[in-house]
Amino acid sequence: MRITLAPDWGPSGAKNPLHELKMADWWNQNKMGGTFSDYELVQMVTSNPADAIKWNNYVGRIQNGLEADFLVVDNIAEDPYRTMIEAIDPDIRLVTVGGLAVFGDVDMMQAINGEDHELVNGDGFQKAVDITYDSMEDGAQSFSSLEETLTKAMRYDRQEMFDEWGKNTRTWEEFNAWLDQSYSTLGEIPLDPIFTYGDDRYFDVLNRSSPFNSKGTIDLYTRYYDVDFDANGNRSETFTPPDTDPVIPDPPDDGNGGEVVVAQCNEGDTKLTDEGCNTCVCVEEEWVCTEMACVQDDTGFTDPESDLFSSLLDPTSPVYWIMMFVALTVILGSAASLWMLVRKP
Repeated sequence: MRITLAPDWGPSGAKNPLHELKMADWWNQNKMGGTFSDYELVQMVTSNPADAIKWNNYVGRIQNGLEADFLVVDNIAEDPYRTMIEAIDPDIRLVTVGGLAVFGDVDMMQAINGEDHELVNGDGFQKAVDITYDSMEDGAQSFSSLEETLTKAMRYDRQEMFDEWGKNTRTWEEFNAWLDQSYSTLGEIPLDPIFTYGDDRYFDVLNRSSPFNSKGTIDLYTRYYDVDFDANGNRSETFTPPDTDPVIPDPPDDGNGGEVVVAQCNEGDTKLTDEGCNTCVCVEEEWVCTEMACVQDDTGFTDPESDLFSSLLDPTSPVYWIMMFVALTVILGSAASLWMLVRKP
């Protein structure tokens, strides 16, 4: 089973994948006994999503030929995967998308983009962002302009809305009557800060949420965000892994000093390979797969019609035997009908 994580779901309402990763880590540590390793948790926000939507030829890994999507984080823990789980907003040194630096520490962004960036202030720290890309439609929009637009929209100021678009179809009286009838419960909502660190209101809402704490008190702030930083954005204290961090067990021993080989599958099981155009059968607890060439379109995805045709010619494919059964049924049925006609007086 492939598990993926993403933000913006209930009840945690995470602002970014790193915070969602902390929610999964907390649950893994406190409710699942450390079932998943740090490496497996990080896979849930990197390679697993790419594999799940078949974008593995483009993103999801640091690999030659893939898009240069990088996340650079301060060294927090000895293990790099634990570092990624523990990292919070001030710890992020650099983010690149397709090789373009879009977010990070001011010195890093200046070294790459010069003065082509905007400054974004957090609670006691500052970052630089550059989301402009002139080659795309609306690519000249700055972060500050987008933030201003969202703030204005959520302000729900009737005069602003009327001047912006309401007056095109209604009078002032008609516009207010329409809002009173259709959206009477709406009111001004403040725009959340983009950073999780320092957003006291966010953690207050979480801590008071009954659905969020329905399985026990969850205090993500104390566990991950109660950290002090110096003037340069560095953690003022050396990170100490919590006592609940799982210890990766040694592989099982066969009693003779050798490692026990864990079965990959059960005898007779079948599955498709990741690219979807070859079939695997479990033989002696190991997968044995066909190695037919995959037909791909211009996007790199396998053509399902070609897969089906290949399966019809592959004796190891379940489709092959289903079609053989159907064909034999038709042939035998036709023969029986012909025999009955011949014998009919």
